[in-house]
Amino acid sequence: QDAKVSGDEGWWTGKIEDRVGIFPSNYVTRKPSFNRLQRTKPCDYVPPVEIAFTQLLLEEIIGVGGFGKVYRGLWQEEEVAVKAARQDPDEEISATAESVRQEAKLFSMLRHDNIIALRGVC
Repeated sequence: QDAKVSGDEGWWTGKIEDRVGIFPSNYVTRKPSFNRLQRTKPCDYVPPVEIAFTQLLLEEIIGVGGFGKVYRGLWQEEEVAVKAARQDPDEEISATAESVRQEAKLFSMLRHDNIIALRGVC
């Protein structure tokens, strides 16, 4: 928002793809700042908790995607979402397991109000 450039407080200068222009302020938002995310330092990384599958109580399916299904579930009397990875028949099971480990590692490092916290992996 720059009144010197746009000529008025109600207008913002901005860029959409490769085009620069002046836009009404109620049509634009500031570019998200990734500094607002709570980040963990590399030394703060703690591997996800290993959960035995027998500790989970799966209920109904609440989502389906290319990677698998998501179930509503219970773990230690807490309502949780359980993501069950789909095994691609053209992929080695070890590759699927590695993908799950990598995703768990990344999710365990995230801290944000709009991202559900990772409780564990099995």
